[in-house]
Amino acid sequence: MVSLRIICIALPVFGILTGCVSESSGPDAVCQWRGDAAAALDLTDPRQAAHLSKDAEEAEDLSIRYGDGHSRPTSAGSPTIAEYHQVREQCLALLFQAVADRHHVTPQQVRESINKHRHTSLDAVVMLSFGLLYGLFVNGFVRRIWLRFPPQRDRMLGIVATAVISPVVSVVGVAVGEMWAHQAETLRIGYGHLVERVERIPWGHYRPEIFVAGLVIFWILSWLRYRDAARMETSDHEYSLHVV
Repeated sequence: MVSLRIICIALPVFGILTGCVSESSGPDAVCQWRGDAAAALDLTDPRQAAHLSKDAEEAEDLSIRYGDGHSRPTSAGSPTIAEYHQVREQCLALLFQAVADRHHVTPQQVRESINKHRHTSLDAVVMLSFGLLYGLFVNGFVRRIWLRFPPQRDRMLGIVATAVISPVVSVVGVAVGEMWAHQAETLRIGYGHLVERVERIPWGHYRPEIFVAGLVIFWILSWLRYRDAARMETSDHEYSLHVV
């Protein structure tokens, strides 16, 4: 089926693209701010506030890469998680101070600006793109249900199958969609170790709502494919009567 082929192509391609993104940095990573020229920012101006948010996120990324290159726990005898977080936090404090000095704001304002101006349009694209793949998969799945249980003969079995399978498929959709969102965030940032940045991905904040949406999509598509199967059965029956 075309829909299944699209899914089988899209998921591996997306995975390959993400796999090309580095998940670790070497010891050459440095904790040094090399941002733009010094200039005071007026945080009441949305564009200037967004600029500070971008700088803060870049500083956070530098601190994560620095920590990964110098103190990321990898095996027995390596730095502990506590040491890793300490190194990262020390670097982050230095970078936030550098950004604050450059833009005449406080380090706390720099820290608080992270994720305040996230591009929600990109998040919407991620959700909608997976929603399309989910819909294609479910459409093919429910079509098979009603081929297996023809409406005129096994309608109740088809309804039961839909009721039992739909929550399972929706749960799987929530889990796979979250992976999809994580992969997209990895591509957006350009680095594979997200750490606490995972918590800022919108998908994880709307799991119940996404689960319900997955159920509704499953039921609607099942109803539509049920109608198609019923019409086909009726047409076949009328044709057989006509032939006889």
